[in-house]
Amino acid sequence: MTAVMSSVAPYAVAYAISTIVGFGVIGLLLKLMRWTVNIDDRSFGWLTFWVSGTERAAAMTLAFLAPKLLPAFIGGWIALKFAAGWQREPNTTDDVVSRSLLALVGSILSFGFAILCAWFVHPRFIAILAQ
Repeated sequence: MTAVMSSVAPYAVAYAISTIVGFGVIGLLLKLMRWTVNIDDRSFGWLTFWVSGTERAAAMTLAFLAPKLLPAFIGGWIALKFAAGWQREPNTTDDVVSRSLLALVGSILSFGFAILCAWFVHPRFIAILAQ
């Protein structure tokens, strides 16, 4: 039992860091970006926590179990978010476009953070991905 716990523990810690710490780190970066371009801040809502935590957890799971599917998942996830009306409003103004672009940057930062956490625990997935 101890061997199983010691092999599972790094993955559990990586998931916790990716989902919880990632929410804070990415949220602060987005808060700073929104502040620099004078856009109201939406970085720390519960919906953001659940959606971003889920996307990071899913990305990490794919990095561990099916690394070659990770790029398709990232592209598909972002397409689905935009198709669902994520970060869009009916009137296309400069503010709406800026918000959408910052949300896209936020997704990339979120996935990057998840990939970094996965890499610390399972660095071989990058080599598998590159094949």
